Amino acid sequence: MSWVSTQHLLRAVAVVSALAGAVSVSGYTVLRAGHYDLGAHYDPATGWHDYVWDFDARRGMNSQRTVVWVGPEYRREVPGAGFERLADPGSTVWLLPEVMPPEFTPDNFLWLGLGTQQQAPGVFRGGAGSRGEKAMRLVSVEGPGVERGGHFGMWFFELTDRPEWIFTTRDGIGDDDRFEQLRAGFHGHYNTAFTQPGRYEVTVEFYGDLREAHGGGSTAHEVTWTFYVSDGRMDWAEAVEAGDGWYNSPVFGWLYPVNDAWVHSAEHGFWYVRPDGSGGAYVFDPQWDSWVYHSADLYPLAYDAGTGWVAEAGKEGRWQFAVGNGWRFHERP
Repeated sequence: MSWVSTQHLLRAVAVVSALAGAVSVSGYTVLRAGHYDLGAHYDPATGWHDYVWDFDARRGMNSQRTVVWVGPEYRREVPGAGFERLADPGSTVWLLPEVMPPEFTPDNFLWLGLGTQQQAPGVFRGGAGSRGEKAMRLVSVEGPGVERGGHFGMWFFELTDRPEWIFTTRDGIGDDDRFEQLRAGFHGHYNTAFTQPGRYEVTVEFYGDLREAHGGGSTAHEVTWTFYVSDGRMDWAEAVEAGDGWYNSPVFGWLYPVNDAWVHSAEHGFWYVRPDGSGGAYVFDPQWDSWVYHSADLYPLAYDAGTGWVAEAGKEGRWQFAVGNGWRFHERP
């Protein structure tokens, strides 16, 4: 059996389309690049609606089925004074910055902000001269990232180089972990950071006082946002530890390492895996009785040692791409 060479694979990467900014994995949308806001609005007729707003597509996505992916390329060293409420100076954090750094491009950078694009004006009390018509407060931050000592923070810069904190959990969650500038149609970019890899489930509560024309009184709504922070482990699948022994990959979905050679895929069953040390892996799939070279850069394509370039289509079958012969569907034997 002859292996495809690393040089061949690297040349092939140049002609394979890059991963989209939002990748669908096991019913979830994983945000890897693009421009998004976390938000919610209140409709007097139908109540609260939370969403992750996609600026490029001009649509709201289901908050409960959307994951924000924070990869190892966002690791940064904490600067000096002013960030002690997040981490000690010189330590490492994973930072989604409010301004795109020069090493990124719009095609591979994830802008994340807060917004109320769908909120109609005049629903909440407030308006001209007030800080906002509704607000939100941090309720909890949970998950494997927190369990290993991780903290979550969000801040912006105003007139100085010192952070203006919106949320930070290193000193616990208190009354100051709130944001009151959510006017109707609001949008803003912010810095979002985590101090350990793993999954973070960030729960906030939106709240406000309704105008009399819309029933009066106070109303509130909780929403949980999910972040996966990756330290590069299992980098052949861009997978990050999700808890209880499971990893989640924006490329291959849910994976469970059984030992140092076997991995169980929720979609494909058991795989025998040998990483190549450069972001890819040779995978033996017993159900297909074949070796396949996988990598995050090549996805959704892979290289099958027996049949050439292939692309998978879930547990029920596989699409095979034959150069010069188009796409064909092969049922699983």
